[in-house]
Amino acid sequence: MDTNVLRQQAEKFKRARGNLLMVIAFTAINLIMTIVKANFYFLFSATVPQVIFEIGKGLSEEFGNNIFFIVGLVIALVAVLLYLLCWIFSKRLRGFMVAALVLFSIDSVVFIWLAFSGGFEASYILDIVFHVWVLFYFINGVLAWTKLRGVPPEVLEALMQPQPQQQVEVPTEGIPVSMEAGAVIENVPVSEIPQPVETEGTETL
Repeated sequence: MDTNVLRQQAEKFKRARGNLLMVIAFTAINLIMTIVKANFYFLFSATVPQVIFEIGKGLSEEFGNNIFFIVGLVIALVAVLLYLLCWIFSKRLRGFMVAALVLFSIDSVVFIWLAFSGGFEASYILDIVFHVWVLFYFINGVLAWTKLRGVPPEVLEALMQPQPQQQVEVPTEGIPVSMEAGAVIENVPVSEIPQPVETEGTETL
């Protein structure tokens, strides 16, 4: 396969991992916001960990027992940890991107079921758009992975690195350049450039 094609597929895989990291970060932040009873949350997060924690929190308030709160929080953190493990190991074991796709597909199904079973609201549209967005990149990442089979992890990592920009050489023939710092290059006709003067017993270099 052509190097440029490999690099394009590697870039798709890199974007998929980037979106996975975004899901992990915002899900963790939303859990913290729920714990501190903040009045807002971020859209770009997984639904299942949040729902599990909310169930534990609700049971804790209903029965007056903090054990439900702790259990709900632990299960939610384990769910986030699964996504984190997928992100960590997918760099070298690309099959973990498939696992991330499966996990987030389940998360999307759960969200849609909750959205339509409890009465659909207009605010859910942004959440749906986010889930579709992430699924799109995850699917592209998995498809890229299938095309990158057989490529060693070291080669894949090198392909995902940004390429250095090529320096373009500008011809300077006939343009005198001052060696002083901060000097400005001026276009001066070659005929006007002072020529070295030969003196007796001295050779010009």
